[in-house]
Amino acid sequence: MEWGKLVYLLVIILIGYLPYKAIQRYRKDGLASISRRLALLMALWFLILSTLLILQTPSLYINVSPTPIAGFGITMLIWITAPWLLRRVGRYPAR
Repeated sequence: MEWGKLVYLLVIILIGYLPYKAIQRYRKDGLASISRRLALLMALWFLILSTLLILQTPSLYINVSPTPIAGFGITMLIWITAPWLLRRVGRYPAR
């Protein structure tokens, strides 16, 4: 096992994970309280880190068929619209 690459992967994952954990811990309503601008910024952060990881593995085969691309696009769309969706769908319990 190449420990340097494993540590690099773990650092990239940690950098991507920290903003979500901080929002869940320090904001009263968690991800439901973030703005659309912050959600877009976090989605962009995810794309940058994903691109960085993909560029570090040049022999990686990436499937560019429509199904994975559509799935990735839908995931990104949900991330961007999550604050709006959570405010519209979610509600506080009556009791």
